[in-house]
Amino acid sequence: MRKIPKKPVWGILLSAVIFCILILLAGAFAKPEYAPAGSFFVSDYGGVLSAAVENQIAGWGQELEAQTGVWAAVVTVPELQGEPPDQLAGRLLNRWGREQEDEEVGVLILLAAKENLVCAAVGRGLGEILSPEQAEQTLQQAFAPYQTSGDPSAGMLESYRAVAALTEQCAAGGENERALLPGWIKQGVVVMLAAAAAFMAGVFVKKHGGRRTVRRKRAR
Repeated sequence: MRKIPKKPVWGILLSAVIFCILILLAGAFAKPEYAPAGSFFVSDYGGVLSAAVENQIAGWGQELEAQTGVWAAVVTVPELQGEPPDQLAGRLLNRWGREQEDEEVGVLILLAAKENLVCAAVGRGLGEILSPEQAEQTLQQAFAPYQTSGDPSAGMLESYRAVAALTEQCAAGGENERALLPGWIKQGVVVMLAAAAAFMAGVFVKKHGGRRTVRRKRAR
């Protein structure tokens, strides 16, 4: 009987070491996953917000959503880990939106603690009343004085207040409820109105268009 050569022990150990290294590398380069913690409107993974600021932001968030139907959340993270801030903010916007069951009508404000950077992401459903550029500009202007003061907690409170006020103002500017409808609903409404107009026009033509005036001759 032919003997099967055994694999050297050092080869098995080397394979195990390589496998462990690959697992560690995969974990090091994996993007961290965040989810709403505590209050939906504020999740302090970066550990930079005071309890008073968290409570204030949560209260403003509930009030904003009740008045406008738009949610706005603050998320702080320890660091970006090489991920662009706008990409991370957009990813978190989608994650928070799924939790709220309406990812298109929301605003997410991100703070990366190590980099001391902020970024805003705006849901597509708000495109007609609040542009990403508006939200980003307002956020940067509000947070700028606090970037060098060493008080990110106060900076996020002021930033949230400014973005929430802008959102409420835009939502009340005449495009409020209709602008918040998903695009497919608005298209359906337009089609229904067009069909109704065509139907009424057909009824009018059928009722009035076929009439002929018959003149009688006067007897001499």
